[in-house]
This record gives sequence, C-alpha cells and structure tokens, in this order.
Amino acid sequence: MQIDEEAKKFLEEKLNLSEFLSKEAIDEFYSSMQRYLKKKRIYKNSLSYRLDETIEFLEFLDLEYLDILTIIKNYPSVLHANKKDFLEKYLLLGVIKDPHTNEGIRKDILVNHSKYLIIGFKTLYARYKYLVENGEPLTKYYLLKMTNKEFENTFKRSNEVLISEYPCDDNVLNELLDLEENAIFKEKINEKKSGFKYA
Repeated sequence: MQIDEEAKKFLEEKLNLSEFLSKEAIDEFYSSMQRYLKKKRIYKNSLSYRLDETIEFLEFLDLEYLDILTIIKNYPSVLHANKKDFLEKYLLLGVIKDPHTNEGIRKDILVNHSKYLIIGFKTLYARYKYLVENGEPLTKYYLLKMTNKEFENTFKRSNEVLISEYPCDDNVLNELLDLEENAIFKEKINEKKSGFKYA
C-alpha cells in the first residue's frame, strides 16, 4: 500500500489526523507511513486492523490520542510490535526518573525517543536487575542508551553473562506489576482478569 491520494484519504478518515496534527505533521506522518508500508508490503485491511489494535493498546497505557499519533509517526514499527514484550518494556521503564524532578519519564521515552525501545526485553530486564542488585542508578543512559559493549566496558559484564545471571521467567510480568510505579496498570489488568490479551 503506497501513500497515494486514496491511502491518504483512508488514513485521514481512520485517524482523524487533521483534528490533531498540523499540516506539516500530517505530511511527516504520511512520509513515515509510506516508508514503513513499502518496507512491510501491508494492505489496507491489515493496516486497518493493526491501527485499531495499536491504538487500543496504547490507550491502555494511558496515552492521549495526540501522543498515540506521534508514536505511530515516529515509530511505525509499533504496529507490528509484540504487545506483551512492549508492555513489559513500558512497565519496566517506570523505574526511570528524571534526576531533577524525580518524575517518571517513560511516557516521554515512548512518545519522543521511541528508537530506544529497540533494545531487547531480556537485555533491559537483566540490566535493571544488575543495577538494582549493585546499587547503581536506574538511568535512561544505563538501561537504554548504552550499547552492549559500553555496558560491558563499564560494568565488566557481557550481555550474554548478564542475561544468564538475571534470566526472565514466567513471573516477570507480575514482578513488574508489583512495582509501585505500575499500580494503575495492575489494577486495570485485574479488572480485566482473564480478558486481558497482552499477557
């Protein structure tokens, strides 16, 4: 599906872009989608489903619609992301605080710096466990921005060793939901009970 006039009309009707984005932002949205759709060879029906699923998921994460459009524009791969993996990353990122305000920054990471989410969850989780166990600060730099080589040079742990020392298990989602920062999501998931489809 190329971004021709028909496709633009579809996206406008589907997402109501003109109500939320400037003309410049809409053009950027179309360009981003064109690159992604060309790469993935996605058809209209599949795109419609992926958009619905992704919007519903990001609304579950308490994101406003404008933020959701920004995420899709900046990180169209979210349309095909493994939602369980994505949820676990987002829950874990709740531990990262702004060093000046002590406020959580996971929403800012997701909306404005989504490229950092390319890191694998096993690596992210192992880094988190290592840093906590060794009294190191839980910073965006240590958790997300460092390459595996930089992390190894700084902490003398290769990525392979780190993952073997701090493996994920089937209880990792519950562990993350038990973090104070994730109380609202734990409550929402408990309300859905077995109907929760992202776990």
